[in-house]
Amino acid sequence: MRLIPMVAGLLLAVLGPAFADAASEYQAGLNAYNQGHYAEAIQHYSNAIKLESNSRPQSYVGRGNAYDDSGQLDLGIADYSTAIKLSPNYPDGYANRAVAYYRKREFDRALADVGRAIQLKPDCAFCYVTRGNIYDDKGLTDLALADYGAAIKADPRFHRSYGERASTYFRLGQLDNAMTDLNKAIELNPRYPFAHVTRGKVYEKRGERDNAISDYRRALALDANRAAARQGLQRLGVEP
Repeated sequence: MRLIPMVAGLLLAVLGPAFADAASEYQAGLNAYNQGHYAEAIQHYSNAIKLESNSRPQSYVGRGNAYDDSGQLDLGIADYSTAIKLSPNYPDGYANRAVAYYRKREFDRALADVGRAIQLKPDCAFCYVTRGNIYDDKGLTDLALADYGAAIKADPRFHRSYGERASTYFRLGQLDNAMTDLNKAIELNPRYPFAHVTRGKVYEKRGERDNAISDYRRALALDANRAAARQGLQRLGVEP
């Protein structure tokens, strides 16, 4: 999940018919991105950028997200950097570039960017989760848990905050805490495959075989590429 600027309608309403084509291309890019059609999204965002007489950071962030999620991390970083250059106080540019740096395992750069995003947008739950993930990967568990808690305080309905914190609790062997968070994450978003996989692991660890199988299968139904769910079923002697 990314911070996705939802501005097409606003551009059209504020800037008038001359920007209708750019706004339509932006919206088409957003729709394609949300469907996982990243190459199509890149083309639409590129069209929007060409049609805008004054370049806007949202289009570069949108295209950067499509590049990043299609594995073209350096192109994504370049677009986020352009967005930041166009609007130095635009938090989405920093927040999404932080994710790209995190994926490249460039933790210091990722922390600098997400820290700046939080300065600009202190209620950004996505930003706290991103920083929590970085801290967790660096072995700074207490800082990670604090950031997941901050994300929940900023937006109690952001499901990923609970899912990511549950993953850390599971790794620490705090199964009850993990289960509480996972149940909440799934309540908020029943179509959250990561939470179903992690809850399956908790059930498996508890010896609740049938419940584990159910969650692993649900995760695969939502995302057929979830290797961890397949591995869980294989451990339990069940065909995926």
